[in-house]
Amino acid sequence: MNYAEKELREAMAYLDEARANLAAIQAIQRALQLGDPVQVTFRSTRATVTALTPGKASEKLLLKLEDQATERVANLEKQEVYWCQEVAHMDKQRQLNLALREEPSKSLNDFRAEEEQAVQGARDAHAEHQRQQGLTAPISSPA
Repeated sequence: MNYAEKELREAMAYLDEARANLAAIQAIQRALQLGDPVQVTFRSTRATVTALTPGKASEKLLLKLEDQATERVANLEKQEVYWCQEVAHMDKQRQLNLALREEPSKSLNDFRAEEEQAVQGARDAHAEHQRQQGLTAPISSPA
C-alpha cells in the first residue's frame, strides 16, 4: 500500500468517526427537545465531573459542539476527496506505465489520445441515453 492509499484509509476512518460523533450530538439534541435530561461529562487529566444540565445551557453547548462537528466532517470530506484524487492519479500513472511497457511502439501522446477518444465516446453515449430517456431535450438553434 502506498502513502496516498494509507492516507485515504486514514481519512475515511476519521470521517466515519466524525460522522458518528455528529450523529450522537444530534441524538442528544433530539433528547433535549423532547425534554429528557442530558448528562454532561467534563474530563481533564486530573479530574472528571458529570452533571445533569439545564435545558438552555445544554442547548447552547450542543449547538457549539454540533457546529464544530459539522466543520470537522466537512474538512475530513475535503481530505477524503483529495486523497481519492491522488490514489486515482497514481493508478492512472501505473496503468500508463504498464501500457507503455507492453506497447513500446506507442508514445504517451498516443495513449492520451486513445483515452480522450474513449472519454468522449462515453460522454456521447451518456448524452444519447439521456435523450432516449427524455431526460434532456436536444439543443436546437434559435429560429
